[in-house]
Amino acid sequence: MITFDPAGIEAKIADLEKEMASPGFWEDRERATEAGRKLERNRSILSRYRALTEDVEEVEILHQLAGSCRGLPLTTP
Repeated sequence: MITFDPAGIEAKIADLEKEMASPGFWEDRERATEAGRKLERNRSILSRYRALTEDVEEVEILHQLAGSCRGLPLTTP
């Protein structure tokens, strides 16, 4: 089973940002490039997760609304 850990991803992002702000970090281009890639990948994953979470919440609200309207006649304008 695969588990998804948004808090863990947020922690990784914070760690990478802290690492990237450290003195001398940018002197090693290969290391800096890899850290930048990891940072962007984690930000992207977290952003997609948040967007999907919002979509699910909206669907749940619509489902509740649809359930509360059961049995009511449909009207057209």
